[in-house]
Amino acid sequence: MLSDRWRVCSSVKLADILAQADAGYTCSLLTQDHFLMGFDCGHDHGLDDWLNKYANAYQAEGLAQVRVLSPLGDPSSVIGYFTLAAHTIETSAIGRRDRHNDALNGNIVNSLGRLPATLLGKFALDKGCQGKGLGNLLMACVYAEHLEAARHAGCKYLVVEARVPRVVTYYQDLGFTRSSGERDGLVSLYKATPVIEAEMNQILG
Repeated sequence: MLSDRWRVCSSVKLADILAQADAGYTCSLLTQDHFLMGFDCGHDHGLDDWLNKYANAYQAEGLAQVRVLSPLGDPSSVIGYFTLAAHTIETSAIGRRDRHNDALNGNIVNSLGRLPATLLGKFALDKGCQGKGLGNLLMACVYAEHLEAARHAGCKYLVVEARVPRVVTYYQDLGFTRSSGERDGLVSLYKATPVIEAEMNQILG
C-alpha cells in the first residue's frame, strides 16, 4: 500500500511522481499494445465500455489524450486510465477568489467570458487495485500531465464533471471546488493550476 502522503496529489514531473512513490508502475499513452478487455472498475460499466470501444479512436483523432497505468513488470496490462482534453469554463462559474493569480489582474480576468482549462473526462481504476492507494497515484499522474500542458499553453484550471453525488464528493475530498454552474444534473468542479503545483512541490520536497 502506498504512503498516506499520496492522499493529496499533484505534480511537477510525471517521472518524479513515479520515482518518489517507488510504486512499481508506469503511466503511458494508450497504444494498440495495451490489453483492455480485462479492465473492470467495478462500479460503472460505462467507463469499462468506453475504454474498450472508444479510447483508441479518441486518441487517434486527437479528441483526448488517453493515459494508462500499468505494472512495470506487465506494461501491456491496464489497471487504471484517465483522459485529458482542452477545455474552457465559464468565468462566472469560478469563485471570485479563484479567478485570478494576482488581484491587479482581476479586471482583465473578469472581463473574459470563459477561461482556459484541462478537462479530466474519464478516470477509473480496476477494482482489483482499489483500496491500495493507487487511485491517488493515478490522480498524481493526472496532475503531472495537466501541469505539463500548462507549461506550453494557457491552462488555469483542471476541471471535472460528474452526476453521481459520491463522485462529486470524491473530487471535493481531493480539493476540487464545486462551481456555481450546474446543468441537467451535471456538476462541474475545478482546481486551480497554481494550487495543484504548490501541493506537489510540497509533496516532492
